[in-house]
Amino acid sequence: MSDQSEVLQAMRAQAEAMERLTDQNRELKTRMLELEQKGIRNPRGEGFGDGGGDEIMAAIGASDQFKLLQKGELKSARIALPSRALQLKSIYSPITGGSISQPDRSGTITAPSARRMTIRNLLPSVGTSSGSTEFIRELAFTNNAGPQGGTTSPDHATEGETKPASDLSFELVSSPIITVAHTFTVSRQALDDSDALRNHIETRGLYGLALEEEDELLNGNGLGGTLQGLVNNAAAFTGGATNQSKADTIRKAITQIAVAEGVATGVVLNPADAESLELAKDTTGRYLAVVVNINGRQFVWRIELIETNSMPANSFLVGDFALAATIRDRQQAFMTIGFEHSDYMARNLALVLLEQRIGLEIHRPNALVTGDLTYTG
Repeated sequence: MSDQSEVLQAMRAQAEAMERLTDQNRELKTRMLELEQKGIRNPRGEGFGDGGGDEIMAAIGASDQFKLLQKGELKSARIALPSRALQLKSIYSPITGGSISQPDRSGTITAPSARRMTIRNLLPSVGTSSGSTEFIRELAFTNNAGPQGGTTSPDHATEGETKPASDLSFELVSSPIITVAHTFTVSRQALDDSDALRNHIETRGLYGLALEEEDELLNGNGLGGTLQGLVNNAAAFTGGATNQSKADTIRKAITQIAVAEGVATGVVLNPADAESLELAKDTTGRYLAVVVNINGRQFVWRIELIETNSMPANSFLVGDFALAATIRDRQQAFMTIGFEHSDYMARNLALVLLEQRIGLEIHRPNALVTGDLTYTG
C-alpha cells in the first residue's frame, strides 16, 4: 500500500512539472508573439526579415536561461538576440513551430493590359538593307486609246491612219527609314539577380516599340524623324453630308475608293465609334445590325472593322490597304545592354536600349480615305 502511495505521489509530481513546463512554454510563445506584434525596430526603422527567423530561433536554442526555463528552474529567461536579426525587414507571420513563415512569391511580374496591335497586319511588308527607299509612282495617265481611223477616212478604209497616242508621267518618291527607340536605366545587380526583371524589361520595352510603331504607321506626320503615316497621306472624304450617320459616312467612303478604282478592305475606328455603330437602333428600338460578326471578326458594309485606340474618336480611315502602302523593315526590334554609358560603370548601372528601324511607302494615296464620321459637308 505504501509503494502504491509513493507511485501516485511521483505521478502527481511529474504531472505538476509537466504543467509548469507547458505554462512556461506558453508564456514564451506569448512573449515572442508580443515581440512580433510590436514590430521591434532598429534605429533606421527596419524590422525582422528574410533569414532573421532562423537566427532568432538559434539564439533561443543556445541560451542557457532558456534551457533552465524548459527545466522549470526559472520563471522567465533573458535571451540576447543577434543585432543582424533586428536590421532586416518585417516578420510576415507569427512564430509557429520554431520558424518564420514567408509568402510564396511568384517568379513573374504582372504587367498592365497591353494594346492589341492591328495596323501592321493591314499592310504588306518588305525588308530593306538601306537607310532610305525609293519607288517610281505614276503621276498622270492620259488615255487616248481608240480605234484606228479618222474623220477624213471612209468607214470601210481605216488602214494607214495614225493610231491614237496616250501619255504617262511619273515621279520618284523617296521614303525615309526612321529609328524608333527608348532606353531604361537599371542597376547591374538587378539584371544579374533577377531573370524575371530582365525578361519584363525586354517584354515591356518591345511592347513600347510596337505601340509607337502603330501610332507612326497610322498618324505619323513626317516631322521630327517620324513616318509619313496613312492618315496624313489619305484623300479627304468628299462624299457629302451624311446627317451625322456614321454608317452612311463609311459607306460613302467605300464608294469614294471604288471611284478611284480601289476595293476597300477595311475601316479603322476608335473602339467608342465601333461601339456606337454596333448599338445603332431604328426609331422602334430595334438594332440595325450594321456590324456583323463572322468567325470572330467584325464587318461593316462587307469590309472588316479594325478597332484601335491609336485612331482618335469620331475619325475614320477606310482603305484598300494592300494597294495603298508597304512597310519597309530595315531592322527588327532588338535589345542591347551596355555599362559604359556616362558614369554608369562606376555606379554599377546598366543602360538597356531597345530599338528598331522602319519605313513606310505610300504608293496610292487615293486608295485611302479619311475624315470625320459625323461629316456635315
